Amino acid sequence: MGWLRLNILPSPAKSAAPTPKAVDSADNDTEIYGATSPLDYPRQPEDVATESLPIIRAEVVASTQRKGDLVWIVVDEIVYDCTEFLHEHPGGNTVIESFRGQDCTWQFWRFHNQKHLREFGQPLRVGRTSGVCNRFPEPVKFVGLRRPGLADEW
Repeated sequence: MGWLRLNILPSPAKSAAPTPKAVDSADNDTEIYGATSPLDYPRQPEDVATESLPIIRAEVVASTQRKGDLVWIVVDEIVYDCTEFLHEHPGGNTVIESFRGQDCTWQFWRFHNQKHLREFGQPLRVGRTSGVCNRFPEPVKFVGLRRPGLADEW
């Protein structure tokens, strides 16, 4: 991701609210101008490339943490709208609800793989973000503590 080039748009009439509008930058990053609510970001079609997803500010993603209508989670800086998927999730809705408006990347990859993300996540994509943190530090993985061939010596 690169720097965003924000175009200055003329002020709308005082009685009209600004209409959200996509603004392109030199690096193909897009941000929806005037979008301050998660409701301004619809789910994206499955054929939209990840690089073409709109940029969503971290504050907008975090605003879905409060109890409300939308349940957004972040995996690998991609925002997913899991509102309708909550009750279909095999692990139950509590797992997703506990990461509402937050990053859950390492937890997601502990239980899922690329096939799960393609099959179930592709239609749930809303946009891209950065700066949304996982509130839990990833535990250290202990790999390769034994030398090859020692398994038979137990």
